[in-house]
Amino acid sequence: AGAPDDGKLHVMFGDKRDQPLWIGVHASFGPIYIDQLGIQIGNDPDHTLGLLIDGSVKVDGLTAQVDQLTLSAPIGDLGNLSKWSIDLMGLAVTFQSPGIELAGGLLKSPGPPLEYDGMLLIQVTEFGFVAVGAYSTPGTGSDTYTSLFVFVAVFATIGIPPIIEFSAFGLGVGYNRELIVPDDMNKIPAFILVAALDDGGAL
Repeated sequence: AGAPDDGKLHVMFGDKRDQPLWIGVHASFGPIYIDQLGIQIGNDPDHTLGLLIDGSVKVDGLTAQVDQLTLSAPIGDLGNLSKWSIDLMGLAVTFQSPGIELAGGLLKSPGPPLEYDGMLLIQVTEFGFVAVGAYSTPGTGSDTYTSLFVFVAVFATIGIPPIIEFSAFGLGVGYNRELIVPDDMNKIPAFILVAALDDGGAL
């Protein structure tokens, strides 16, 4: 694409103005690890400047990782803190100690439509559960509606052996959501809701 002919100097990195320019850091500062830093200038009238960070913090068995943690402010009105905003594209948290394991993640998909997908795994000795879910608001204007689903798999031995014994069970609920089940029977074991019952290994 040609440069705009408006008598101004334009500097562009790549072919999309609203995409961030990433600078690799790949360095640790104590418990903080910075993978990369980004700079983004929006196409909005205020020419919003965004500073992005991909990195993590690790303390003992707890690790928290952020994906595109963004601090944004309008270039022409930096002194107006009411126009500043903070955003996060993804967050992952893990914790491990003897007998306890916790892992969770949340990912934002800017869409359209805007959607949040999440997962949580908790394992305490022999008992554990996995939860997966998604929330979005499809549509535009007055036609916007809420769409969500949640599926929970619980791992616990329940029953009276050897007559009846369950090692896991699952329960799911959806609202304005379509469940597309594989039509090939050979793909059923790999289907995410079935795989979640297999110790949550697929998640």
